[in-house]
Amino acid sequence: CDVEIFEWLMNYIHEKYEADIANNNAYNSPTIPNNVHIEKSILISILISSEFLQMDSLVDVCVSHVSANLNDIIKLPIDLSCISEKLINRIASITPAKILAETRDKKDKILTKLYKRRVELDFSRKGTSKSSGGSSARTIAASLTCCRYCGWVYLENYVAFLTCRNAPSTIDFRGRLSSRHFSVPGWSLTSYLKTLHAGGMGWDAIYWHVWAACVVLRV
Repeated sequence: CDVEIFEWLMNYIHEKYEADIANNNAYNSPTIPNNVHIEKSILISILISSEFLQMDSLVDVCVSHVSANLNDIIKLPIDLSCISEKLINRIASITPAKILAETRDKKDKILTKLYKRRVELDFSRKGTSKSSGGSSARTIAASLTCCRYCGWVYLENYVAFLTCRNAPSTIDFRGRLSSRHFSVPGWSLTSYLKTLHAGGMGWDAIYWHVWAACVVLRV
């Protein structure tokens, strides 16, 4: 790191130590002393340096700052390609999808990477996500499947509320005609996402495409 970043880190270490002693806090608590400020212009440099130096509490603070100021960070004339995949994952996991939708990244410095990771976090069939606003979406996405008749991707546990125009009509338990989706046996969401991307769809479009499939409006 350069002299400015080194001086900032030394000041941070000193001030944080004094503040933690005064407040009887653990030194590695994810806080920044009140008299220490991170300028947006050096935030990425501080983030990368703190990761290299294994200053985990400072990394936590920087990741939160990047997530909260994503648009402003992207506008700065700095290279974001030096941010590690581990940090990309952490930033993506705490950045709400709404913030990603409002972010503009004309040079694609980081937004595609964040969307790709959010697709993995929110729409994986394994486990539960700790991402901001992502845990419920990930649980719902576990029931995504594809209709053998129309090719539509839908939530299998909402099949009773959905209609398939291409499916053969059946009689439901109330004696009414019904045309329901029927899932393709062995359909893979992972393979489907890879096919979409191979076909030229960006990770942002893929994210919102799958998100839309997870939203069922009942009227």
